[in-house]
This record gives sequence, structure tokens and C-alpha cells, in this order.
Amino acid sequence: MPREFVLLTPEMPGDAAFRSAADAIGVPIALHLDAGGLLARFSTPESDPLVTVLHPQRAPGPDEIARILPGVQPRPGTLEHVWWSDVVVPWGAAQQLAVRLAEAIASALGGTLVDLASPPMPPSTDPAP
Repeated sequence: MPREFVLLTPEMPGDAAFRSAADAIGVPIALHLDAGGLLARFSTPESDPLVTVLHPQRAPGPDEIARILPGVQPRPGTLEHVWWSDVVVPWGAAQQLAVRLAEAIASALGGTLVDLASPPMPPSTDPAP
């Protein structure tokens, strides 16, 4: 079963940011763009899959992001124009490298990467004791 993330960014992910992130990792990484650049597949030189970034979409707005991903706050200044991209990292030997690459993509875009296996906890609404 793959590891899944959500990438929230102030701009639509694309070729330049993907290549910048891949270069920042410091190891050879291949990039394949499909669907007119809306699907990005990163792999090792041996063609082992690393990261897939699926079709980015405009996020439905801060209230809906808070409902779907409680406790997640996109970076300041990005709340009104957030792009949502699903990111898939396969299990396997290269998972650590793949997660570093996903983090580098978020960084290159000034975004937030949310690990769906361990999302942040929403703030407590219980009154203080």
C-alpha cells in the first residue's frame, strides 16, 4: 500500500518547481510529465517509482480544507488561492528518498506537505481546566 500525502501550494505545481525539487535532492531523479503536465512521475534512473503528483486542483477554500484536514494550516498568505495535489509515495527501499523529494517539492512551491498517515491534530476545543 502506498504512502499518501496532500500538497497544498500557493501556485499550481509544474515543471520548473518539479525540476528544482529534484535537483535539490542531489541524486539523479528522472521526471516524466503526462496529461499535459498535470501528472508528474518521478523515478530513479533504474525506473523505480519514487513520487507521483496527481492532477492539481484549486482547493475548495480554507473552511473546507479545515474540515477535510483538521489541524492543517496552509502557509500564511495562501489561504485564498490554494492548490491541492495528491501525492503518492510507494513503499519500498527508496521511500525515505521519495519522502525527501515530496518535501522538496513542497518547499520549492512555498507549500505544505501533509502526511495522511499522521496528519496534525486539530486544536482542542475543550475548555482549559
